[in-house]
Amino acid sequence: MRFALTRLFGTILFICAFALSAQAQTYPSRTDLPVTDDAEMLDAETEARVTARIAEIEATHGGRIEVVTLISQALYTGGDDMEVYARGLMESWGLLEDPGKSVLLLIFRDDRALTIQTGPAYAETDSTAIAAIINDVMGPQLANDQPGAAVEVGIDAIAARIVAPAVSAVTGAGVAPEATTETPAETAAEPAAGTEAQGGGSALYWVLGGIAAVVAGIVAMVRRNAAKLAATPCPSCGKTGLRVERVTVQQATAKVEGKGETRTICPSCNHVTAVPYSIAKVQVDPKAKPAPAKAPGSTSDGSGASGKW
Repeated sequence: MRFALTRLFGTILFICAFALSAQAQTYPSRTDLPVTDDAEMLDAETEARVTARIAEIEATHGGRIEVVTLISQALYTGGDDMEVYARGLMESWGLLEDPGKSVLLLIFRDDRALTIQTGPAYAETDSTAIAAIINDVMGPQLANDQPGAAVEVGIDAIAARIVAPAVSAVTGAGVAPEATTETPAETAAEPAAGTEAQGGGSALYWVLGGIAAVVAGIVAMVRRNAAKLAATPCPSCGKTGLRVERVTVQQATAKVEGKGETRTICPSCNHVTAVPYSIAKVQVDPKAKPAPAKAPGSTSDGSGASGKW
């Protein structure tokens, strides 16, 4: 009798713990690449082009754009609004830290929903301008089941309507006509007459082409590994379709290493195999000055908008 009560009590505790953990937010792990396509909405070629385009924008304007696709809000947000989750993800990834030149494009595939959130450097961007990118630029492509094209035109619009205007506002110069164009081929400035200028442009294209080729190879390898894993039977139920998630269990600080888990999950029976890993301590610059305190009610954390298709 005592054993039965102990077992029942343990089961109740397990159910309570599971219910509480189900309400927690889950953030995807950040990599060195600016595209995290966990929902597999982009093919390898598109992902490579987007990566190269984001690298070009960062080199030109200093703005970092992150593209994240996730399966559904139910699996990640813990019941929070999409915007709240997006801001939490940016904070988790350090995208809100000084200088805050960051933009997050977050898409939830099964919910047919997306949001664009900016860092503090782009806080002055009108939310209606961001909404126009979602509804007018990306919306038609997503509605036509063209997520790759939607992301590509969305990145160009973000560069033209968010990143470039903020740079011109700081420098006091007007936005150049090239900066407002939202097609990569048209945004490139015409080289000046002369062999040296043409050679410089050619060198840039070779560099970008090399980056795209390397990224395409990495993406292809990752997708092959994912396909191999998906074909592996679950050790519990024997069905295929396994997927992997990297979850941060404890954030790293300047004094303590963080903890994470690489989880192999079976969507059929929810069997989970977790392999722990360590996250390096946060490197702190001893010469860095502390960030000034924010005034009450400050909205300098950024701007954003959301929508559905």
